[in-house]
Amino acid sequence: KFGAGLVSNKIRVVCEEGCPFVIHASSVSGSTYLQVKTFNPSHVCSKGSKNIHATASWLAERYSGQLRLKPNWTASSFAEQVHQDYGYRPSRATLYRARAMAVDIIEGSYNKQYEVLWDYCHELRTRNVGSTIIIKSEMKACKKGFLDGCRPVVCLDGCHIKRLTLGKCFMQWELIQTTE
Repeated sequence: KFGAGLVSNKIRVVCEEGCPFVIHASSVSGSTYLQVKTFNPSHVCSKGSKNIHATASWLAERYSGQLRLKPNWTASSFAEQVHQDYGYRPSRATLYRARAMAVDIIEGSYNKQYEVLWDYCHELRTRNVGSTIIIKSEMKACKKGFLDGCRPVVCLDGCHIKRLTLGKCFMQWELIQTTE
């Protein structure tokens, strides 16, 4: 918002047009100091609502407790709460990323939960000696869904070579749907 002008040993700082905020200063001869000649500290313009430090991860840490209590908290009410608390209006994308990060903080990510599954299986084996514990993953439905939605594709890809052999290398690859 601020504009600054520097002419040899003088500096002038103003806010946006229509705002009376101004500072005029000039250097003191023989030193590295600046002497303020004119200063009007009053602002009539509105303060900015951007904050680069209020990231999605920061919002997730601050509001994970409230998101735990209100799992169906809408983005607009979340934005209004942030504005009331900090005077900052985050974008919708930042709010959605913050919500996803907060859910990861509250519930944990799928990868972390999957890692704990093997620890749970090991704990069952140690506590229940003689028991058989089998973890089974069924991927046939995923494979069938992928193949049903996949069309046969033939593509031609080209890449530029910048090293010893100058020119262009073409590579052909194809993905053909196989049915069982």
